[in-house]
Amino acid sequence: MATGRLHSPGTGFSNIVIQKGLVAALNTYGAGFLNAVAVNQIVQSGTSIGNYFNNALNNNQGVTRTLQDGTQVTEVSVPGSQGNVITNVFFVKTDGTWNIVGKEDLTSNGTYLSWGTLGVDQYGKLGYTDAQIYSTFNSDTQFQEIQDGQQTYAEIKDSQGTPFL
Repeated sequence: MATGRLHSPGTGFSNIVIQKGLVAALNTYGAGFLNAVAVNQIVQSGTSIGNYFNNALNNNQGVTRTLQDGTQVTEVSVPGSQGNVITNVFFVKTDGTWNIVGKEDLTSNGTYLSWGTLGVDQYGKLGYTDAQIYSTFNSDTQFQEIQDGQQTYAEIKDSQGTPFL
């Protein structure tokens, strides 16, 4: 999630991608957005974060996925050391330019799924300005909604879908 106050819309991540290109934008901000295990796996593969995703997208190694709200994305996976997927990163192509819109971290404790509009805060950290975030741990699901960089709604549901917080 975003920390601090987000800059004006001019520092939206999609604008940074347009100005610098996907590779440079992800090389600059990707390590702070992705989990440390995924970053380590990418670096160990012998390439930069930006090149890893750019190469996968340009070589059609992503798969189409439809998120809960109907958003269609191209998903690029980051495999762990055991060959299992540890992170999926979501991209959308607009006007010929790929832009990152979210991610899904898969852990032994559950999943953390988030997507939306990204921006860079005053500390240079990439985070969501507007997003939907789902976390699933055991049988409980947590949902958060982010608007203008601030959490506006949150709930936790049990396995039957009954809200309890």
